This record gives sequence, structure tokens and C-alpha cells, in this order.
Amino acid sequence: IPVKAALAMMGKMSEEVRLPLTPLAAEFRPALQEALQQAGVL
Repeated sequence: IPVKAALAMMGKMSEEVRLPLTPLAAEFRPALQEALQQAGVL
């Protein structure tokens, strides 16, 4: 879930998810982090 991963990167919540949801794949984390940095939230 990209929103939960983003909030976890911002320190707002944990990234725990319950089924049927799954955590954000590691391959997408760098792109999400870069987008958050460009938006000025990290």
C-alpha cells in the first residue's frame, strides 16, 4: 500500500498491513521516497 508506506517514511504510522493487503514492494520504495522528497514532505 503506497499510502501506508509513505506515512511510515514520514514517521506518522507503522507500515503493518492485514490481509488481503500487502506491503509496498521493495523495488518501488526508492521511487516513492524520491517523489516524497520532491514534494517536500521528507
